[in-house]
Amino acid sequence: MDRIALREQGLTAFKEHLPNEPRWPKVGEKLIAKDRRIYISTYPTMLNIIREEDNTLSPHFFDLIVIDESHRSIYNTYGEVLDYFKAITLGLTATPTDIIDHNTFKLFDCDNGLPTFAYTYEEAVNHIPPYLCNFQVMKIHTKFQEEGISKRTISLEDQKRLILEGKEVEEINFEGTELEKTVINKGTNALIVKEFMEESIKDSNGVLPGKTIFFCSSMSHARRIEQTFDSLYPEYKGNVIKLRPEKHNHPD
Repeated sequence: MDRIALREQGLTAFKEHLPNEPRWPKVGEKLIAKDRRIYISTYPTMLNIIREEDNTLSPHFFDLIVIDESHRSIYNTYGEVLDYFKAITLGLTATPTDIIDHNTFKLFDCDNGLPTFAYTYEEAVNHIPPYLCNFQVMKIHTKFQEEGISKRTISLEDQKRLILEGKEVEEINFEGTELEKTVINKGTNALIVKEFMEESIKDSNGVLPGKTIFFCSSMSHARRIEQTFDSLYPEYKGNVIKLRPEKHNHPD
C-alpha cells in the first residue's frame, strides 16, 4: 500500500474477518517480525526492510503478495519490492493504465486491456444488495463558460466603463475553459453554489445538503467558493462548509 491510512484500513478489515490470524504490525511495532501470517505494509516501509544490511527476509518469505491501488506507486523505485520477492502477485485496481512506464497489464503479465478478472461498475451497481450507487450528472452551464469574455460579449456600457478605467477592450479575450485559471467570474461561482443548494441531496431534516466534496481548481478558488457560500447563506456561515487544506504544492 502507498499510504499509512490504507494500511490501517487493511489491518482493521483483517481483524474483523480473520480475527485469529496473527498480523503485523501490532500497535507501536517498528521492527519486522517473522512469526505472523498476515503482513500489511506501505511500499516505503517494505523497501527499507529489504534494503537493510541485516535484512533477514528471504525472497521466498511470502506465498502471496496483494498490491492495492496497483495502477500507481509500485513502479520505478518501489518496483524493487516486487522484483525482490518471488511470490504469487495479485494486483487490485479500479483504474488500470497502459502508459509505457506505468503499464498495469504488463506488470502482471496480462494482454493490454485484458485484466485477469474484472468486476464492472454495472455489476457493482446491480448487485443485490448493491456495492455501489449509481450517479447522475447535473451539468451547470453559464454564458461565460459557453461564450467566454471578449469585446463581442461585453455590453457597450461595460466597454465604456473599462475604457474609463484604462483597459484595452480589444485585448480582452478569455475562453470559458479559462475560468478560475486566468480569469475569475464571481457570477459563475454564485450560480454553482445556488444550484448545489437547490438540487443537492438533503439531510434527514430536508434542509441542509448531504455530505459533499467540492473539487476546486486551486485553494484560492476553494476560498472563493467558501466566501460565496457564506455570502449567499450567512445563516449557515462556519457550520456547513469547511476547507480541506491542500497537502501538495499545487499552484495557488
